[in-house]
Amino acid sequence: MLESKNTNQICMLETDLRTALEKKEFSLCYQPRLHLDSGKINGVEALIRWEHPEKGVILPVDFIPLAEETGLIIPIGEWVLRTACEQNKAWQEAGISPMVMAVNLSVRQLYQPNLVERVRLILEETGLAPEYLELEITENIMMNVQDVLPVVKELKRLGIRLSLDDFGTGYSPLHYLKEFPIDSIKIDQSFICNCRVDQKDATIVKAIIAMAHQLKLEVIAEEIETKEHLIFLQQNLCNMGQGYLFSEPLPPDQLIQQFYQIEQIVHREGISQEFSRQKWLEEELEQARQELRDTLRQQQGMMFKFIEYNKKFIHTLCDGELLYRMNFTPEQILGKGLRDFLPDDLAERKAHYYRRAWENKENVTYEEEVNGVWYLASLRPVQRGGEVVEVIGSCIDITERKESEERYQKVVEYSPKGIVIHRDGKFLYANPCALKTIKEEDVVGKEISICLHPDSYELSKKRLAQTEVGEELPITEMKLIAQDGEVIDVEIGSVSIPYGGSSAILTMYSDITDRKKAARDLEESKERYRRLVNLSPEPIVVHSQGIIKYMNKAGVKILGFTHPKELLGKPILDFVHPDDRKMGFERIQCLAQENESEVELWEYRMIRPDGTIFYVEGIATGIMYDGEPAIQGMFRDITARKEVEEALRQSEEKYRLIAENMQDLIGVLDTKCIVRYASPSHETILGFPTDVYEGNRAFDLVHPDDISYVQTQYENSISSKTPCYIEFRCKHVSGGWVYVEAWGTPVLDGNNEVEHLVIVARDISERKKADQLIRKSEKLSVAGQLAAGVAHEIRNPLTSIKGFIQLLQKETNNPLYTDVILSEIDRLEDIVQGFLSLAKPQAPQMKEIDGRLLLQQVVLLFETQALLKNVQIVQEYSENLPLIYCDGNQMKQVYMNILQNAVEAMPNGGVIKIQVLWHSADSILFRFIDQGQGISKERIKNIGEPFFSTKEKGTGLGLMVSQKIVQEHGGTMGIDSTVNQGTTVDVILPIKPSFVRE
Repeated sequence: MLESKNTNQICMLETDLRTALEKKEFSLCYQPRLHLDSGKINGVEALIRWEHPEKGVILPVDFIPLAEETGLIIPIGEWVLRTACEQNKAWQEAGISPMVMAVNLSVRQLYQPNLVERVRLILEETGLAPEYLELEITENIMMNVQDVLPVVKELKRLGIRLSLDDFGTGYSPLHYLKEFPIDSIKIDQSFICNCRVDQKDATIVKAIIAMAHQLKLEVIAEEIETKEHLIFLQQNLCNMGQGYLFSEPLPPDQLIQQFYQIEQIVHREGISQEFSRQKWLEEELEQARQELRDTLRQQQGMMFKFIEYNKKFIHTLCDGELLYRMNFTPEQILGKGLRDFLPDDLAERKAHYYRRAWENKENVTYEEEVNGVWYLASLRPVQRGGEVVEVIGSCIDITERKESEERYQKVVEYSPKGIVIHRDGKFLYANPCALKTIKEEDVVGKEISICLHPDSYELSKKRLAQTEVGEELPITEMKLIAQDGEVIDVEIGSVSIPYGGSSAILTMYSDITDRKKAARDLEESKERYRRLVNLSPEPIVVHSQGIIKYMNKAGVKILGFTHPKELLGKPILDFVHPDDRKMGFERIQCLAQENESEVELWEYRMIRPDGTIFYVEGIATGIMYDGEPAIQGMFRDITARKEVEEALRQSEEKYRLIAENMQDLIGVLDTKCIVRYASPSHETILGFPTDVYEGNRAFDLVHPDDISYVQTQYENSISSKTPCYIEFRCKHVSGGWVYVEAWGTPVLDGNNEVEHLVIVARDISERKKADQLIRKSEKLSVAGQLAAGVAHEIRNPLTSIKGFIQLLQKETNNPLYTDVILSEIDRLEDIVQGFLSLAKPQAPQMKEIDGRLLLQQVVLLFETQALLKNVQIVQEYSENLPLIYCDGNQMKQVYMNILQNAVEAMPNGGVIKIQVLWHSADSILFRFIDQGQGISKERIKNIGEPFFSTKEKGTGLGLMVSQKIVQEHGGTMGIDSTVNQGTTVDVILPIKPSFVRE
């Protein structure tokens, strides 16, 4: 009962909450936030109140959770934000010192898709500068950092302040403090309330304040209610606070009235301002020291100090990134001598520099390597009273410079060019390549003239004179002489450089002996090329910007000229047929713009001055000719070939026209039995498009039973090179199979080998069906003649026997035996009558009959037999079935044969369902469904043939006669059966047979 009452109250509260915003029942109170050092109000927190018309003031704790759950927090939160911003702007315009307005932001609001845009719009509309708005978010939102962090960063980009509320009560890791762009944290009230009585809470508060200061965050304490709380927080340097010690949340007018009194509370209740200022100065000094330590730690180089103590140099300071790159830490250095952390030889070298700085009172610079790191160190003594009291050292990393110098040294050593340095005509240095070129092992100190060719003496002296006055000499060619007398052509350049304290000449040269030889060979090659081109039987032309620059003799002749000079200077496109000039121009442009290195072989028409047109195929490539870009083309006359191709094309079109318009299937197979061509008639006859055949094996769509036979005939035709004839079945797109007969003719190539096989086939499905019907008709004819002969032979004796039995029946007192004999004779007469009906068709006595009534009469005859065999007959009829035009007695015989077979097929009983349905607008369907033993697919094909029966003592005449009767009525009879499931017989009869309609 109580739970029901609470539920009703919640529902009523929700209803009131939905209308409270429209009725303006909400209001804001503002709780001041004071700086705990100066006591000044530097901000307020906006807190919502609901003034319910019946229940009075409702606190947020009683309705905010419901607003969160129902989604009403979105409009309520926006109203709070807008109202708070408007109030802060109004205070500023009234002359109140600007202060920060803090507004709580709920989790539901934070997931609002357009939150950032809404906050920006409210700031614009209210005119409040973003730095005077602070949004408070709870620590729990950090649990979903991936979704929340982008939103928080967007809010921060607006310029507003962000505060983390209820810090210390959530579940987020501390490392998120560096991820979220917050400005302050608010210590949760649960820690503040007990900080004076619970040492653990006090420790947590101190730790939070210290951590926040290290992270450059402001700290705000909530729920400061006592003087002891204030003093504790001031002593531990909490930045700001709020609580009932200062003021409860007030309406805006009351807050302004009590503004001055509130600002006096910190000085009155807290520690003295002097003591507070001293605490903050100590904190700032410690922060400055920490910043200095951090700066020293983060500098790229390294700084250190040392003093002399007991004739040892002891380090008193050492830090910087370089120290860590050397794999050291300050703890390994401080208070230690050099030998305490360095190898003896390195410690001895460094001690020498330390001693110089300490004893000689001079600045010392040196380079050294420690653990693979090279550094440059500078030592500066610090003197007091004329005595050195400590030495300050600073280091920078020169590893990259050292590595660069080493690389340059290796470049010189491994350079493929000879590099020598000389002064006053003598070698100072020669790299390995230089020594190898002149075939010397060492030349330092020797005269440079020993390797100069006499032809190069004067040039060398002139260049040396120019170099000495500081001129950088251009590259030139000279000759050198190796030790074995070999003359070497070199390309040489020189420049003056400082070396060993004075200027020297650096000379670099390359061996161009092979290049000079290659140049001579090239000239010879060019001459051979010119002769080859000029004597080429193929026309060759060179043109630049479309103007002919060169034409060989063959080109001159093919164009109908007598001398190349007649062609030079003329546009090349003048000799191209007008219809082909556009394509020719495009190809020239591609080569001229270097879009292509060469133009592939293409065919076009050219025209001689006398108007003669001839076909050519040509190729072109970009070259340099007489120092400028040009295009070289080669072409040949293909007029005769084009005439042959045209004749062949016309012939091929004729044959393709014939092939594509024939109803026969025409295909071309290669020697691997892949279809290379299939005529469109394939799709007409078999339903598959030609691309299903082309490119695939020819046997893929042949009936599986025929594949072996077809493949054998195909291989015999290929091997014997003789035509073949095949009958087989091809797959139709509907899933069925089509009988075709095909003639395959091998086509031989020039080597008398089979190149492909041409197949011509046609659809013979109808012919196959006709053959089958003829065979079946012949069987029926034979069976009819046989039946007639047997019936005539039996009928007369049977009539005599029946008469005698009837006479005997009258004379005997016990008719039981005579009745049995007479019933059997009646059955024999029925069989004989069936034979006669099969042999001699009788004209049906056609009239309109109700098919349902006719079928019900037959069912009535079978009810007794069905009950004896536990068979139930169920009948279903469509409505509004018309009368059918038929011979009632003959159709009864059909239905009786079908029902008799159905009953006998179910020795263990079952259900026979009879349906009479509309089949089409002019035909009726009689369907008989049994649950018998069923008939296999192999045996069902032979049903209806003479003397074929599925029963042990059956003659097969029943269904054969039934099919004949149905056909004579213009209908069809179909049988579908599944072994062990049953058989369905469909008899479709026209309402009026066609011969009646006619």
